[in-house]
Amino acid sequence: MLGILAAIKRALHLTPPPRGLLPSEPGEQTGTPAPVAPGRPTLASAAPSGVADPGDLESSPSTPTAAIAAGGTATGQHHEAQAEAASSPPVDGQTATRGMALPTAMTSPRLPLAVGDPAPDFALPSDQGVPVQLADLRGQRVLVYFYPMDDTPGCTTQACGFRDAYVEIQERNAIVLGISPDDAASHQAFKTKYDLPFTLLVDADHVVAEVYGVWSADGGYIKRSQFLVDEAGKLVDVQVPVQATESVRRALEALGA
Repeated sequence: MLGILAAIKRALHLTPPPRGLLPSEPGEQTGTPAPVAPGRPTLASAAPSGVADPGDLESSPSTPTAAIAAGGTATGQHHEAQAEAASSPPVDGQTATRGMALPTAMTSPRLPLAVGDPAPDFALPSDQGVPVQLADLRGQRVLVYFYPMDDTPGCTTQACGFRDAYVEIQERNAIVLGISPDDAASHQAFKTKYDLPFTLLVDADHVVAEVYGVWSADGGYIKRSQFLVDEAGKLVDVQVPVQATESVRRALEALGA
């Protein structure tokens, strides 16, 4: 009986084909996976352990092997290089408003200063934060005046006197530089309030005032004074001290000489 049933199945072709020979739906695997060439990793073996999504691999920074061997990453080395560049002092006499100990007095003259002496060179930040060096102004006359404090009665009288006479000062090939220990913000407010047309410099540590001999160590203030520097950098007028009401008149007299 069993033999008869087997014969009927063979006749009707109902015997299933061997495993792996059935047709498959799109996307399904068919049969045994293809063999992998020796030495070539599969996708599963190439992916690093612990990575859940291929997007993690794409967003991970690429780190050169040499950087790892040196004990750091490329990004770390870049930041270190930036830090070293930022902390390195300027070269060739260049100055900056940040990262340097401004002001810088360039010379240490004998005191008191007198007519005919070289004007001590200096570099100070301006009311705009831009370094100004006296030596860069050669070729024109420079009236350097020191005053105690912004927006005080005497200093305002003096500054407004230079303001009112500034066109005449410029016509005589001269400019004005005012120096006090006040910071840049204070200078800007002082200039704006009184419409001052000339530059104010910040001598926060009174280094330049000391070099010019106008810092009162006992009183802790700058003595009101002024120095006229000629086109070659020599002092042609020295007024230490000077009264606020006399300052402009004496400057114009020196410029007219």
